[in-house]
Amino acid sequence: MAFAFSADGTRPDIVGPAFRDKEYAEEILRVIRSWNYEEDIDDQDYIRLSFIMENSDNYAIYIYPAKNRPSTEEFFKEYEEESKETKHGKRLMRLVIAMTFCKIFPRKGSLLPTFHQRNKSGRPFLITTFFQAKSSYSPLIDGAVMKHHYKLTDRELLTKADYELSFGKLHLKK
Repeated sequence: MAFAFSADGTRPDIVGPAFRDKEYAEEILRVIRSWNYEEDIDDQDYIRLSFIMENSDNYAIYIYPAKNRPSTEEFFKEYEEESKETKHGKRLMRLVIAMTFCKIFPRKGSLLPTFHQRNKSGRPFLITTFFQAKSSYSPLIDGAVMKHHYKLTDRELLTKADYELSFGKLHLKK
């Protein structure tokens, strides 16, 4: 995970996963942008960004598409309409499968507290990917998406309605 901060506070801070390979970072950014329909501003929170405090030592980052995106709703509506005659009386069980980026990071030395302090009041920030450039990481500014919302909470405060709760139980080792 990488963070970049505007020195004078006039430009948005930047957050996103970091990769060694620039081409891979570009490919992952294309996937993330597709969740927001290639738009530069994510006013509808179609790209979900969560920081979950796992314990006193670690936090997990989640990046995933919202399940209620218009294309998902449109797909189910069209399917239900098409299958009215052939599936009469049957109820459609909606199942949405989506890619989720999740990784655990140590809290010690993390820039997450700085990011949260600067952006918790809805200040706009950019989500993008970073790539390794010599001894540091550089953000892919072209293609970055402006956001105003992210989630930061403790694992114990998650409810059944929170995607991160079930995902964490299934995929993260304690």
